[in-house]
Amino acid sequence: MPPNGMRSMMHFTGTAGDLLFSAASAAESRLYDQVRTALLQRQILARENERLALEEQYLHMLRSGIQNKNKGYSMGSPVSLGFLAAQMPHQATAPTMPPPTKNGIKALEALGSSLRSKTDPYIDVSAVEDPDADDSNLRRTRGGVSEPFPEKLHRMLDEAEERGQTDIVSFYSHGRAFGVHDIDRFVSEIMPKYFKQSKWNSFARQLNLYGFVRISSGPDAGGYYHELFLKGRPNLSFHMRRVGVPQGEDRRKYKVKSSLVEPDFYSMKPVVAQTMNHPVTSASR
Repeated sequence: MPPNGMRSMMHFTGTAGDLLFSAASAAESRLYDQVRTALLQRQILARENERLALEEQYLHMLRSGIQNKNKGYSMGSPVSLGFLAAQMPHQATAPTMPPPTKNGIKALEALGSSLRSKTDPYIDVSAVEDPDADDSNLRRTRGGVSEPFPEKLHRMLDEAEERGQTDIVSFYSHGRAFGVHDIDRFVSEIMPKYFKQSKWNSFARQLNLYGFVRISSGPDAGGYYHELFLKGRPNLSFHMRRVGVPQGEDRRKYKVKSSLVEPDFYSMKPVVAQTMNHPVTSASR
């Protein structure tokens, strides 16, 4: 007989279609608490790599939008990420999930601490209430760094816009991704003011470590996005953690296939800065 936490997870996976499509409803808080509790129970006895793998499985299940109730995933043993990815619908455009409400804060925590790629459908969290800027639990010093990389990156983009340097680096007009438009000037004029890194490759490596995904096609090709990194919403980035690739994992399985369709940010609703309460606009890009 599996433990209570496992039975809860088996029940969740057996009715994945119903639960996923009601995630934005009043029952969302109970759903996230149930799943998160089950994961935490597994984490107590699991090694660190197993914990990361389970969180990744949870996010894949959350994003996939699986509707076939006859296909339940037993969490009694680990489910391979490759198998979960194979169940995800391949559509003409990258799918999106309904945004969590403020009660889905636990999902934001999982989203900010998981490794992602373009195999994962984009989750629009722009409707989520921003964390309090004075929340000491979220803004605690991490690794001796008082201003984590995502927050510093937000500040750099804001100040570059104020200085009229959007021809070098800026958010795109939709506010869901940013791009470096002149790498040479960015390295020589911008990076020394904000970052310890002195080379572009080192900066790009930091983006990868924090889960940013590089856009490889379309009008924003070469830019980077993360669901929790939105223009005018720096507090959402409080949930972002260094993720990288779990130790001992094969890096090749995290490589993205070039044929995958990327999110169409221009078809989504404009990002609204909660402090200004109006749609965010960016410079010419």
